Amino acid sequence: MSGFLRIFRAEFRKFLTVRSSIIGITVNAALTIGFGALICAVMNQQYTSLSYQERLTFEPVIFSFAGILFGQFAAGVIGAQFITSEFATGAIHTTLAASPRRLTLFAAKAAVLKVVLLVVSAMSVIVSFVVGQALLNGPGVPRAHFSDPGVWRQIILTILYLVLLGLTALAIGFLLRQTAATISVFVVVLLVLPIIDVLLPSSIRDATFKYLPSSLGRAMMSGETAYIYPVFSPWASAGIFVAYVVVLSAVSAYLFQRRDT
Repeated sequence: MSGFLRIFRAEFRKFLTVRSSIIGITVNAALTIGFGALICAVMNQQYTSLSYQERLTFEPVIFSFAGILFGQFAAGVIGAQFITSEFATGAIHTTLAASPRRLTLFAAKAAVLKVVLLVVSAMSVIVSFVVGQALLNGPGVPRAHFSDPGVWRQIILTILYLVLLGLTALAIGFLLRQTAATISVFVVVLLVLPIIDVLLPSSIRDATFKYLPSSLGRAMMSGETAYIYPVFSPWASAGIFVAYVVVLSAVSAYLFQRRDT
């Protein structure tokens, strides 16, 4: 364990001293909070023009989390660059010379990323909730409070979603070892696959759409399980996404141990 803690501290210091990491964290927070606030302000003005059905299904918390649409990509970039930058610069050789136990190194990097994203995402999501609900202050506009049923579940699972996205990008980064390729695959999985899936026949789409990472994330953030296409319940979606990350990380760690640098 002492070896793991030593590597963890080294990787943590490394993370905080890399400019791209700080920029990624800042962009993540800014996009998550800023865009969520913008959407809530717009919805506050537009609420009176909504139809009766739209008012019945109005979900105030999800508007606070609208910035996750962009913040999720920032989380992916943070996770990807945490490892691919070392392969790009050749610093991975120095890292492995100092920490030759590759599985321990993999675990330490994943742990550092989890801690950082957990703290940053928790701050961003909670601030987004507070600011967004404060902006939904028009006459008759529904707003949520921390004490409302299900709100903390939405907050916790939204934070978890961002952490899982970062770990997904990290695992892909260990597999591909190139920043551009890793981010491209991440974007395809998160953005392109849902578009392709929607174009498929309904029998295939309804069976596969709910398994996509973006659909799992949408279900995790939502207060209602109803969606335009069938999705799993919030906790089931979280469990499936965790399983994805565990399997992908296991494969990445195994190949990282077996392959040459």
